[in-house]
Amino acid sequence: MTINAYVDNILNEELNKNTSNKLINYIDKDIDFKYNSFNICIGKQSTGKTTSVLKELIKLSLKGINTYHLIIYVSNNSSDDTFNNLYKYINIPIVKTDYEHIDKQFENLMKLKDEYNKMVDGQITKNKDILPYLYVKDFKLKRLHTFILMDDAAFVLKNEKSKWFKWLCQLRHLNTTVFMCIQIWKSINPSLKTQITSIHLFPGYSRQQVNYIYNQICVDMKFEEFYDLYISIPQRHKLIIDLVDTTIRID
Repeated sequence: MTINAYVDNILNEELNKNTSNKLINYIDKDIDFKYNSFNICIGKQSTGKTTSVLKELIKLSLKGINTYHLIIYVSNNSSDDTFNNLYKYINIPIVKTDYEHIDKQFENLMKLKDEYNKMVDGQITKNKDILPYLYVKDFKLKRLHTFILMDDAAFVLKNEKSKWFKWLCQLRHLNTTVFMCIQIWKSINPSLKTQITSIHLFPGYSRQQVNYIYNQICVDMKFEEFYDLYISIPQRHKLIIDLVDTTIRID
């Protein structure tokens, strides 16, 4: 064996340890998002953005997929009928918080998850006292996936000093899936647009607005075809643009 082949074997063996948890991976044919992904829901007020994300979480629950240990719902709206009516159908623990507290809470959670990972990997002794803070009962899961839904998140995406500018680029390492609901595509800082995994685009935008979005994403479709598909979206449905698989479809 040549030295190059020998070193390649070392790299493949060492770098592929536990990598499946760090990839933007497919979950299930009925689930419209991936592990470790950054997803944007764009739609005008009352078009069903939050409802559509909760729908995915209900499907996740019905499928019995138990890799997500926690859902964090971030909203400054104290009276949220959509959330209040639907959360009871989700069997994953949910913590609701606001934008004033989310940064510190998420930072603390990531420290706890890092400690959990070291325990699972045998680097430090397992301590069951950590489990309630992570909303799990044991150490069965090799990695804990966290789901974050951010409602009216435009100002987070504009603020370059926000910690989320760093975190959104590290979701694979943090084992975190993020959905951000916004109304205006321009509110996303250009440096973050390259990190987006999927766009869930809701009806109601003008041809000019749709063209602006189209020109900033990579799709294998001419604009006229793209726009014709967009204007055919039924009410309460959306156009899902998967920027990893490079697919476009109505859901």
